[in-house]
Amino acid sequence: MNRFLLWLSGIIILLSSCQKADYQRITDNPELYRITEKKLNDIILENNFPPVIASRNYAYANIAAYEVISAQDPKKFRSLAGQIRHLTATPKPAPGVEIDYPFASLLAFCYVGNAVTFPEGSMDEICRCIKKGSKRWRNAV
Repeated sequence: MNRFLLWLSGIIILLSSCQKADYQRITDNPELYRITEKKLNDIILENNFPPVIASRNYAYANIAAYEVISAQDPKKFRSLAGQIRHLTATPKPAPGVEIDYPFASLLAFCYVGNAVTFPEGSMDEICRCIKKGSKRWRNAV
């Protein structure tokens, strides 16, 4: 019985120590976006993409990130859907669903950056670090 109470109190302490402010301090950090952009830049340079393809890779990844951020505040940020040929509107989230838009924006950047570069999975490490909320993303570059 004492072991159970000790285990239960440990879980309660652990859960109470995980504060939302710590998580947001990581995902809202502009340094994280810069490092993620640098990771894509390093991959593009390693693959020696021609300038036209490299600029397209940067554009696609940044447009994906922007579209997520623009969904957060459509009055402040206008979506690029309809302004860029073949870019359709992003799906609207279900009502009442809470979304961390800076976090979702970084993931969109990583997923699209991964899709437009090779070898496949080249941005997986930084994406994994971002998902874990780890401060190790500084070392993922």
